[in-house]
Amino acid sequence: MNYKNPKGKIELLFSKQALDYTSLGNLLDQITSPCLIWDKFHNKIVQVNCELISLTAFTREELCQVKIESLLNDFNLVNISDDKKTVEVKRKNRSSFKCLLDSISLNSQESLMLLAFHSVNFNNKILADKNSFLQYILDLVLLSENKSIDEYLDQILNKLKLIYDCNNICIYFSDDATQKLKKKRTTELTQIFPDEIPLSEISLTGIMDVWKPGKRVLTDIHRAARANGITMLIQISLNIDENIKGLIVLDSKDEVDTEKTYEQLPLLTLIIKENLKKKYKDKENYQITIEKSNRALMLDCFLNNVKLGILVINKEGRIIEINSYLEQILGFSKWEIINNAAQSILPNSLFKAKNSESVIQDINNRDLFVNLHRRDGSEFPAQLEILPLSFSLDLGEDAITLVIINDLSQIDQLKTKNKQLERQAEMGVLVASFAHDVRNVFNSIKLNAETVELKSDADQSIQEYAENIKEDCDRINQLMESVLSFSSSIEGNMQPLDIIFLLQRLIERWNPKLERAKVRSILQFEKEIPQISADPRSLEQVFNNLFSNARDAMNQSGGTLGVYISKKDQRVGLSNVVIKISDSGPGIPEELLTKIFDPYFSSRTGGTGLGLAITKRIVELHHGQIEVESFPGGTTFTVILPEKTMEIINK
Repeated sequence: MNYKNPKGKIELLFSKQALDYTSLGNLLDQITSPCLIWDKFHNKIVQVNCELISLTAFTREELCQVKIESLLNDFNLVNISDDKKTVEVKRKNRSSFKCLLDSISLNSQESLMLLAFHSVNFNNKILADKNSFLQYILDLVLLSENKSIDEYLDQILNKLKLIYDCNNICIYFSDDATQKLKKKRTTELTQIFPDEIPLSEISLTGIMDVWKPGKRVLTDIHRAARANGITMLIQISLNIDENIKGLIVLDSKDEVDTEKTYEQLPLLTLIIKENLKKKYKDKENYQITIEKSNRALMLDCFLNNVKLGILVINKEGRIIEINSYLEQILGFSKWEIINNAAQSILPNSLFKAKNSESVIQDINNRDLFVNLHRRDGSEFPAQLEILPLSFSLDLGEDAITLVIINDLSQIDQLKTKNKQLERQAEMGVLVASFAHDVRNVFNSIKLNAETVELKSDADQSIQEYAENIKEDCDRINQLMESVLSFSSSIEGNMQPLDIIFLLQRLIERWNPKLERAKVRSILQFEKEIPQISADPRSLEQVFNNLFSNARDAMNQSGGTLGVYISKKDQRVGLSNVVIKISDSGPGIPEELLTKIFDPYFSSRTGGTGLGLAITKRIVELHHGQIEVESFPGGTTFTVILPEKTMEIINK
């Protein structure tokens, strides 16, 4: 191999991009012997050098991608590695050429082979030396793929140790914080060279430097070599870019062929530097890609989680992005809006004509109140914030305008609902006060009716009137009790409660009434039911209402009242307690199922219509839910209550 022209010719071999087979062909052209690279796995020639083209008279296109048998007569795949193997090379329009074949594996799988052809009288020692160096060089090229920078630096250490049989190798790289070269890799068993050296040492020695005793000492590396009796010191500078500088230092205490070293260093330096450039570039591109990906994720998270409509407009006044919340507000899908003119959404008054295009005006007012339209044509009030931005938010535009849209109709609805809740709260206080006073009045009326009844033993008609008055007073009193229950609070009475014990006790109380109605009760429960946080008196009222409704539903022909308690896991550490109360009555008509929890709705003669409304309110005050399922032949009410929390127990 001829390396007499170290820079002008060799620098054409490599670029900043990844090396491909064409680049390897250029490398092969530096070898003075005919040679090729053979893909053993697919049995095809992937590259040849100009010496082989000259020998065979075939073109590069005719030789590449063909089977090896197309070039070699009687080629034996099995004996490819035999020393001094003789083969016949075919030539175009000429007789075959007998020569010596030498093979080198280029990777660990031995799927890529370098085949070199020589005269049968060729000096095998020279061939071995040159081919060994070539193999190390190609290893540095091919094995660098899919390797990190640190892995490639380790690979450089190993190959340099094989090429120069040196004692110690150190690799230094620049440190931005200290402006010094710091030792990153070394094969030293005991320290010879300093851990860091001034960055200026690179400029003192040039791109390549071979130092021997007797030469002038210029650097700290030279001084360390002289102090440790180093016979030869090789330094290779690696200027990756303006910010990344490197230095490779090799030493030897044995005599080294200086002429061969000078021949090899230019190519070796160029290969290492270009591969490191590519790896640093790949690392930079990877970091940029990660940063862009992170920004895109953050942007997507912002756009699709903020409870405001967001519209992004480019400098031509066209919509390039909207978020999902704006889709909900307007009723349009994203793909119906993208690339449309912004005037299709925003009022024309926000735009001005410029160069035959409509662009959004320079508006400094951050609170613009306008009316916008939904897909169905309905109008709604909105507040706009217009933010011109000089960066693209990774949307592919240099300058964009961000329009934030706040749907004021929802705020108006919330205000209206809050006012209604406030009025309802005020009415609740008023009704509770009224019910309390009315109950006292009717208690007094009932007492007077009982007095009249006692003093008129002989007059049957007066006693009947008095009894009617008492019944009406009881009914009004019951209604007032329901009104007071509906408007009362339970927050101060919460405590840990065993729901199984509570229901067992209630069913025992109800059994005499159920037996009179020919209703049989069944209580079943799973193991390890957790306690709940509840107001015992309020929950008694819930289940008394449900038991009463079940008994009334089965009052005509009897039946079964079933109570089943289970546990349902919600998330780690927390569960819900589920209580199902079923009856075998006729069921609730489907058209009434959506109304049974409404206040004052009742399908039973004489009912107040507040029983299930109060039941639902109490369950919800316990942070629970109540559901109903009904069909001909039965109804099931399901009460779901959360298990107790330490916060409530401590309280």
